[in-house]
Amino acid sequence: MADKFNLQVITPDRVVFKGEVNEVYAPGFLGEFGVLAGHTPYLVLLKTGRLKIRRDAQWTYAALNGGFCEVDYDSMRILAETCEVSNEIDPDRAQKAKARAEESLKKLDPVKDAQEFKAAGAALQRALIRLEVADKSQG
Repeated sequence: MADKFNLQVITPDRVVFKGEVNEVYAPGFLGEFGVLAGHTPYLVLLKTGRLKIRRDAQWTYAALNGGFCEVDYDSMRILAETCEVSNEIDPDRAQKAKARAEESLKKLDPVKDAQEFKAAGAALQRALIRLEVADKSQG
């Protein structure tokens, strides 16, 4: 079992995932990173993006919205603001969130409304990631 390690994905609301895995790819603040068993320990800031988890030959995809990740030789803990596994995402709801964010971006001035513009951009990014991950549950 040296090729597996323990993964926990936790949000303020629930434990999203807990178990032994072979491989994980996560959206680090400075770029995507991968983890295998025996990885050098470190702590990393996470950004909004796709989380990919492999257990044996099965891949699980999730939409992650920021947080922290702690990696140790035999474990990995992700503390996320939110995290939704692909089969939990409602594509219609995500599509509506995307449309709302796009509409907000059209109406806002990036300089005058900088804070609102940034929030709408973040909402659009979350919606796009959720749509991408939801698509993984279809195929």
